[in-house]
Amino acid sequence: MASIFKRRGSGSWTIEFTDAAGVRRRVGGGRSHKLAAEKAAMLERQAVVDDVNGVAPEQARLRDQDGTKLEDHVADYLRSLETRGRSDATVDTARRFLAIDKDGEGGIAKTFGVARLSEIVPSVIERYVAGLQSENRSARTCNWRLALLSSFLSWAVRDGRISANPCKSIERQNVDRDRRYLRRAPTTEEFGRILDAAERRGTTALFVFAAYGAQRRSDAVRLTWSAVDLESATLTLTKGKAKRVDALPIAGPLLAELKRLKDAQGAVPSAYVFMPGIDNAFARAAASSTTATKQERADAVAKVAKTEGRREDAIDRERIAVFAEAKIVSPDETGRHVDLHALRSVAPTEMARQGVAPQIVQRLMRHASIGLTMKYYTHLRVDDLRGGLAALPPLPNAAEAQHGAQATGTDAAPLEEVGSGIGSTHMPAGERRRWQAPGTAVHPPLARPISKRAVAQRTKIAAICSRQSEPTTASCAQWTRL
Repeated sequence: MASIFKRRGSGSWTIEFTDAAGVRRRVGGGRSHKLAAEKAAMLERQAVVDDVNGVAPEQARLRDQDGTKLEDHVADYLRSLETRGRSDATVDTARRFLAIDKDGEGGIAKTFGVARLSEIVPSVIERYVAGLQSENRSARTCNWRLALLSSFLSWAVRDGRISANPCKSIERQNVDRDRRYLRRAPTTEEFGRILDAAERRGTTALFVFAAYGAQRRSDAVRLTWSAVDLESATLTLTKGKAKRVDALPIAGPLLAELKRLKDAQGAVPSAYVFMPGIDNAFARAAASSTTATKQERADAVAKVAKTEGRREDAIDRERIAVFAEAKIVSPDETGRHVDLHALRSVAPTEMARQGVAPQIVQRLMRHASIGLTMKYYTHLRVDDLRGGLAALPPLPNAAEAQHGAQATGTDAAPLEEVGSGIGSTHMPAGERRRWQAPGTAVHPPLARPISKRAVAQRTKIAAICSRQSEPTTASCAQWTRL
């Protein structure tokens, strides 16, 4: 029998009932006692019908979940992301794509034209992707939207809300065929002009950090002097893209620029390295405070994010000014761009030219796969390819090759005579035939070395056979036993 109760301090009713499998379950009943009682009676009747019709508990649970509104599933997913410790940026991105606001605008309910989770089927998703393509969205954007949707649907599968993820059957777009923004590493002459312009503006360290440090703009925005150990020439990044702690060596030119910058700033460890004038130290302290309330910390985090946004804009403005002064053409005649992130290709490209192991380059770039490093951050030119061709040996000369073969004394010798001298290895004729394919040379898998005694006996038997026009069966048998 179903029961209805309300927890202390809660404004909603809770229904407890026994399902068709005999398991006691609890579901929300809403704020109205009358509606909760009607829902409890309906659930009780449905359990009896399922028991009579033999409906499996898994099917019954999926049917009950299908009665939940799509926005309720989305709200539960967003709370799950927060509970699992996902970053604020990840939660905000998922909310902008999935959530439904107060006016009912936006979110996947309007995007897909569905109201229930079970209505999101492969055909609906394919129609959505076709709509993105009709809007001239790039393949990368389509795949990014599909990844957001697939993450939500995979969570729904794990939570028992749907039986399968329909996004798994959707083919992803080929990003290599539809790259809208292509980058290239600057040439040596262009990089020299960039450094000259930055030197005149006093921001050389920023561009050396991007090039010889091979770091992202977000790393430059968040970098403080506490993460820079000038004595051991080590850089410690704790809030990178991969959300892990990375300790990296500092290249010599970058180390010299950082020392000069710190001497000029006279900065404390908590100060920012780049654009230190744009900071909110009070908000940063409040965001990490253990005595502040949850709301105060949330407000402080928002202020820090706003400040970092201002510092990011300041770095972008500095890059635009320096590149304009250095007369960097972007995009060039091939449609490729040189920006601050393109400077990150300088170090891996130069290390590839110097023959540095790709695994080392990958570790310095902090990439998850070596393919990403080699494909997108190593820009070799035609001259670099010529250097590889220079390692090829000259074409062989047929006459010289023939002369070299005759010098060994094995050019015209039968196969059985090659290697039959003293100190060679021996394989019986039967073994030789077994391991020799028709028309091929002998390549025994294991050739046992011959002892001095066997060599002496072999020489003696060979002398006897040479005096006989037809070797005897006994002498051949003795030969094969050696």
